[in-house]
Amino acid sequence: MYSIKTDSITNLEDCREVFTEYPNTMIADRIMKKLIMALLIILGSQVTVAQSDCDCSKTLKQLIFKVENEYPGFGAYSKDTLAYISFKNHWLDLSESRNETNCFDILHGYAKYFKRSHLSIVQKKSNSENSGINVVDTIDIDLENFQKYIKNSADVFEGIWTSGNYKVGILKKDQGYIAFIISAQNNSWKEKEIKFKFGQNGSAIYLMGDHSQVSDTCELIKNSILFFRKSKISFTKTDPRPPLSGNDLTDEINELEGFSFKPLSRQTLLLKISSFGYTYKERIEKLIKDNKSLLDSYENLIIDVRGNGGGTDYSYRPILPYLYTNPVRHLSGDYLVTPSLIKSLTDWVNDPANATEDDIENVKQDINRMEGNTGKFIPYSTGERFGYKKQDSVLLFPKNVAILADEESASTTENFIMNAKQSKKVKIFGTPTYGCIDYLSVIEFDLNCDKYILYMPTVRLERAEGFPIDNIGIQPDIYMDKYVKDWILYAKDYLENK
Repeated sequence: MYSIKTDSITNLEDCREVFTEYPNTMIADRIMKKLIMALLIILGSQVTVAQSDCDCSKTLKQLIFKVENEYPGFGAYSKDTLAYISFKNHWLDLSESRNETNCFDILHGYAKYFKRSHLSIVQKKSNSENSGINVVDTIDIDLENFQKYIKNSADVFEGIWTSGNYKVGILKKDQGYIAFIISAQNNSWKEKEIKFKFGQNGSAIYLMGDHSQVSDTCELIKNSILFFRKSKISFTKTDPRPPLSGNDLTDEINELEGFSFKPLSRQTLLLKISSFGYTYKERIEKLIKDNKSLLDSYENLIIDVRGNGGGTDYSYRPILPYLYTNPVRHLSGDYLVTPSLIKSLTDWVNDPANATEDDIENVKQDINRMEGNTGKFIPYSTGERFGYKKQDSVLLFPKNVAILADEESASTTENFIMNAKQSKKVKIFGTPTYGCIDYLSVIEFDLNCDKYILYMPTVRLERAEGFPIDNIGIQPDIYMDKYVKDWILYAKDYLENK
């Protein structure tokens, strides 16, 4: 939900995804604008101290300093002071005997103390460290001849396939197949580079957008869709023309990727949402819009978000009107004032890049509020600390809603559940959720050793002090124990017989 990398922000809309915790009221809009402005400034500034010094002990000490002084959740995680100091000293002692080639385990071991908190340490990998496909591997092929060749190929895999902004060609090679880039909007990918490969038994190696490598399995669906089970990525065949097209193709992809809507009985509907990722926003909107007539007439709705690891709050907004019974209350949040934050804001004010005078003045006021408060929490805004999301009316249908959630329901999905729980018509079925929504606005920090990157939140939601969710999860209204084999059937029977 809230993890943001400085190199992934390309526009204001990307930044707005981070702060959709707040309602669309006059108060909340003021809060939202300040949050977006601050995030843009932070992301526009290079938070880096990268050097080539990879002494493990020094790197760990730097990591510890950053966490203890700039992580807004540190106080909550280190209440047991003796336990934390003992844990820290254990890793410091180990770091004295480690060199740069085996230091990551030390850094990662320390970061694990903060468990499910959006704080993580990542090891950069060079091309030589990747096995299987080398990330710079390319295929020597003439694209014009390839397009002529596939017209006469009888192999169901060979051809041109697309997924989002990727267009690839698939060609049989030895006992398997390789897929190479024909075009991609991701600038890190070049024409003819190998995107994935797979064998006839379905085993696959897939390279993600950042060239990180994933072992996966793929399956050909109705000679039209190549589906990667682990990554939940679908490529559809475009040339030669596949058997499926139009709505049939869309429905099949939705079902495979976990986005579906169907009646279970005359009373109950089932909506499955496997991800609230921003790339699925329009798909979810269309799913709700296309099934409006069913939603407006069925008494019961089951929403299955098991395994949904989050995304952006924008993706679940089309669902909220069908859950609403009363105003939904939201709390604001706090900056943790740190030298890095103040420096980032100050650097931006000195070079604001297309900002309005009001924006610049607001940031100056924030800097003034932060001065002298290093190490302290201060509110996002000097205005109200809470707000309400109100809807004009309460919809007649559905009358009862069950949300199925499990330990893999995380981040934005937990935010969705927190919103839904305030409705009188909603009950949560399942197990405690993952527990990862108390701290947000993750910034990328380089460490003194340029082999590692620290991702760390800089903001705390006000709710976290009195009602923490991290490492606890949201508790269900109705616990689904190990003897409940079919959660959907259980929820259906519950709603229809209540």
